Amino acid sequence: MKQVYVAAEPLTAHVVREVLQSKGFFAVVRDEHIFGLRGEVGSVYPSVWVHEKDYAETRKLVDAFEAGQRGASARPAWTCPQCGERIEGHFTECWKCPPEAGDSAGDAAGDA
Repeated sequence: MKQVYVAAEPLTAHVVREVLQSKGFFAVVRDEHIFGLRGEVGSVYPSVWVHEKDYAETRKLVDAFEAGQRGASARPAWTCPQCGERIEGHFTECWKCPPEAGDSAGDAAGDA
């Protein structure tokens, strides 16, 4: 097995594992249970591991995932057209309005 990804927290590690498994690769998350002990046992972060023979292909998928994450966080803030609330760019719906009333960031991005 070879480590293909190190996550900042367990949830992201599981998302990456699911992405890889959805493409037919075997992947496991390691060190998620000792994540809560970080600081006491050193720097321990959850990681995703795959078979060595799959490393090159899965690394490409992880790279694409990471690029998507960076792109999502790079979106500009937007203003909800319903209530005028300023929303951070990584959110696609207004937290204040019901889902059917608030428009998505894609529609309101021009307000930024």
